[in-house]
Amino acid sequence: MPASLLTELIIRPLVEIMVHVVGYLTGIGVVSVFTLGRYSVEPLLPEQRPRPRIRKRGNAPLQPYVVSADDAVLIGFLFWAVVLGAGALIWWLTK
Repeated sequence: MPASLLTELIIRPLVEIMVHVVGYLTGIGVVSVFTLGRYSVEPLLPEQRPRPRIRKRGNAPLQPYVVSADDAVLIGFLFWAVVLGAGALIWWLTK
């Protein structure tokens, strides 16, 4: 009983946070590399105060498209699933 309580209250949330952060950081790298910087990922934690909007006249540089943080986590997980699948396939073929 105490071990299951310890697992549910402490260990499980820590593991979920670590997995989420690893997926997010991987997603940032994958999105940046595969889109050549055209897409960016929104911050994981929202900012405390919004930035003021400044209007520019003339030819403003194109702003990158923004991918949501949840989508970045999914992209990171898919990347690692493909890497593990390719590694398993290569291992199976070389046996």
